[in-house]
Amino acid sequence: MEEWDDLDEDLIFETIDQIYEDDIVNYREANTGGYYIGMAHKDQCNNGEIIFILASHISATSFFAHNLYISHCYLYHYNTFVCEDTEHPHKQIEIMKLIVLEDGTFSVLLKTFWLRLVQRRWKKIMENRKDQLCKRCGLHSLNRREITGKFPLELLREKGIMGMMV
Repeated sequence: MEEWDDLDEDLIFETIDQIYEDDIVNYREANTGGYYIGMAHKDQCNNGEIIFILASHISATSFFAHNLYISHCYLYHYNTFVCEDTEHPHKQIEIMKLIVLEDGTFSVLLKTFWLRLVQRRWKKIMENRKDQLCKRCGLHSLNRREITGKFPLELLREKGIMGMMV
């Protein structure tokens, strides 16, 4: 984050305090199934199960109104957990789906993880489609299409969203 080193620290804290005040004014009660932008804290239950707990969140309006560094500072400084994690001292901003447990714990499912998987797979599919288009423009493929009205079998099917994760 070297590009932000020249920013005035007081200005950063004024801005994140303003975000807090704006979000308090527009606060809405957290509900199960709602989606939030924020940070999660990894925790272990008594039974050994690993869960993620909502540590801090920011409204979509505030998130898009400010740059990413300011939003990250806000989420980090208004976090409900002390960040003593030496493995991950700078937590990532995540898209999370809230699940309120029976004991009132605000557990979350990290949706950003799945988005990354889908994006990675979609990128490969798009590369394959690009290769397929180049092969369709080849002389052999165009000749085959002129004669039969169809491209060769290996160039007929294009993968799409349905079944892409299989």
